Amino acid sequence: MKYVLLLFVMEIVAIVVVAIVYPDALLSFRNTTMAARSTGLDVPLIERIWIAVTLLVSLVGEEVGMASISIPLIQLLSHTRLRKFAWLIINVLGCVLFALMHLPHYHFNWIYPVIVGLTRYPITASWRSANTLRSGIYVHWISDAVLIIGTLI
Repeated sequence: MKYVLLLFVMEIVAIVVVAIVYPDALLSFRNTTMAARSTGLDVPLIERIWIAVTLLVSLVGEEVGMASISIPLIQLLSHTRLRKFAWLIINVLGCVLFALMHLPHYHFNWIYPVIVGLTRYPITASWRSANTLRSGIYVHWISDAVLIIGTLI
């Protein structure tokens, strides 16, 4: 639960900072793939629901993908002098990679991938404390469900 709260706080802080520094960026969300496909009165409710379900299922794939990259690298670093910082280093690198993976989705508008990358940290951190990938999936589901449902309504 603490990681869900940390994630929401990080998202809110990131959005407020962006709103202060670059207010036009928040208006550009309408040009993203999800917003273009899912908003508007002309999109039937069943299609909105299908989009939400598809996105929530794809989150499991994102977690498995990030784990398949992160966990072997953590194991490698655990056998070096950096073993005390293995989780921290790989989590930060994973956040950068996750942000880069989201660049095409946001049409290379760098602000949203930066927010996505920064807020990735608590998701991966939850793996370690719970010792299971499911915790990251649940944190990711809760976070994105709030954002997706808010966008689809």
